[in-house]
Amino acid sequence: MNTLRLYTAISCLFLFLSCVENEIETFNVAIDIQPHGSATIEPEVYGPLFPGDSISITITPHEGFQFDQWSGSVSSFEETITLLGTQDYDLTASLFDVPELSEQVQVYIGPRIDPNPIHAVRLGSSSSAIIDKQGYILNEYFFENRLGNDLEILPNGEFLGIFKTDDRDDFSFGGSGGILRRVTADNQTLWEYTIASETELAHHDLELLPNGNVLTMVWEEIPTEQAQALGAQTQGPIYTEKLVEIDPNTNQIVWQWRSVEHLVQDVDEHASTYGSIRENQRKININYNSDMENGDWMHANGITYDHKRDLIFMTVNFYDEVWVIDHSTTTAQASTPIGGDYAVGGDLVYRFGNPAAYGSDTPSIFNRVHHPNFSNDSHTQMLFYSNGIDAEQSTVFELQLPFQLVLDPEHEYLPTEVWRFTDPELYNRIVSGAVKLPNGNVLICEGDFGFWEVTPAGQVVWKMQGYQSGFWRAYLSKP
Repeated sequence: MNTLRLYTAISCLFLFLSCVENEIETFNVAIDIQPHGSATIEPEVYGPLFPGDSISITITPHEGFQFDQWSGSVSSFEETITLLGTQDYDLTASLFDVPELSEQVQVYIGPRIDPNPIHAVRLGSSSSAIIDKQGYILNEYFFENRLGNDLEILPNGEFLGIFKTDDRDDFSFGGSGGILRRVTADNQTLWEYTIASETELAHHDLELLPNGNVLTMVWEEIPTEQAQALGAQTQGPIYTEKLVEIDPNTNQIVWQWRSVEHLVQDVDEHASTYGSIRENQRKININYNSDMENGDWMHANGITYDHKRDLIFMTVNFYDEVWVIDHSTTTAQASTPIGGDYAVGGDLVYRFGNPAAYGSDTPSIFNRVHHPNFSNDSHTQMLFYSNGIDAEQSTVFELQLPFQLVLDPEHEYLPTEVWRFTDPELYNRIVSGAVKLPNGNVLICEGDFGFWEVTPAGQVVWKMQGYQSGFWRAYLSKP
């Protein structure tokens, strides 16, 4: 009987001790600061935690260091994190040395920044600059004429750009150029071609093709009577888009495409262009912007060439969309709706961004648009800068193109969104652009401010105000 009582007492004591042990369970917190001695932690004592505890821990960098992130049991880019008494914590606080930065740099998260300098193309200026991520100008290049917008550094260090002729009143639209020029870094002209007549003017953008030829956009004046005969509701001339390809070896135009040869309208039934806007999606509604009094109804501003499919992608700002044109056609085929690899001649192979431009109720993607460019090697994804003039806030879109570029009145084959970035402080109503960097970040040029670098997760890791007020685009530039 005594033995039973002793056994019972021991059992009760064991259960009591087990309960007490469970009641006082605690959770350990281990924090490692890298590099050591680069910051302090508040509070200095942060563990152990009891169940139900909550503690906020703040890291304060020492002079010369900047906080990057918490990693381990918790991931955060905020200097203050909150830990709950529910688990053990093993944390690393990562910091980095801050280099000497220009006063122009507003955000600098060193470990997440692509280290390569950028090539900043100044808007309406006769110069461009190479700028490093610390915000300092490494080199400046000065040219004989003011830029007509685009200027690219070729792999051999030469420049290919579009430059302005003397000021002219007949083409006063933004982005006017006229002179295509290839020059050395010390401004020695290697090649030049001028498109600047009373009725035509090269503008905005140009592209070096794999065959060595140069592709550019041209404003083409359509006189009032001819425009009216095409069904355009206008009392003056209109200025439509033309693409031309020049062979620098012969200075001859070897291919061209004219938008005026691919029109539709549903107002004037006596014109040859009369038809259903919705049922003729490959054609361009000439009256989509007929309320614009200066005749600049299209205002294309950017081109890029898809060498994998022999297609040209052109952003058409005032249509809020992208036109895709078959480059495999002959010039004769490009003036018709027949021929070429896509069997539609010079009619649009594909278009996207604003379905309202071809009679659809599907919501638009863009509100003004600039800088079409591919963001992957397979040419299936593209970046665009949507200016967002209605909301006064810009957005950068990365879009996945459909596998087949199809236009069908019964169904919308639209690109799908891969990524977007916007911010209340990101806005410019004109110019601007975005390109993918080697580390996967996106470099944004906000035309009237400067430059942003944004990670795929949407974190702004570099932000710099430019040394002057206007920029056309910014490109990657290796040292």
